[in-house]
Amino acid sequence: MGGNEQTSEETPRPADQVAFIERILRAKNDIQDAPNRLAASHALAARDAFGPALPHVENWRGKILGIQEMQRNAAVSIDAGGFEVVAGVHLSYGLDTLISPRNTHLHAPLLLLKAGDAVTFSGNFMKMKGALVELSYTDSGSTEFPRYLFAFDTITPAQ
Repeated sequence: MGGNEQTSEETPRPADQVAFIERILRAKNDIQDAPNRLAASHALAARDAFGPALPHVENWRGKILGIQEMQRNAAVSIDAGGFEVVAGVHLSYGLDTLISPRNTHLHAPLLLLKAGDAVTFSGNFMKMKGALVELSYTDSGSTEFPRYLFAFDTITPAQ
């Protein structure tokens, strides 16, 4: 699960998505090469510290990992190439990006998608205190396959 590989049949990822994947991979190497846990923690924090620099995501590509109901709304996770974007909830921060059934342009297509389907998506990474909101429970999970809280504007089957 997760990776930067693309088959020749796939449409290339947008340049800003490729740059984001490269940032994730560089940080993973920095964390693995860190001389101690303190240095690894600093590398992990630096990876997610974007301040206002991360623009709106437009037409990024990925594959559905899962779609389920949560609190009567839709939760979705997408493998976007070595990291995951998630419509979900972060209770400690009071952030909720679940997709309401009333949001029909976003909710209705989810009823037809399944795990493994290629999709194109747009939206925004959620941030708190200048850093992306990462949802992994452990540093190991965050290093290997980070999971970011994401507010989707669109999710469509890839063409």
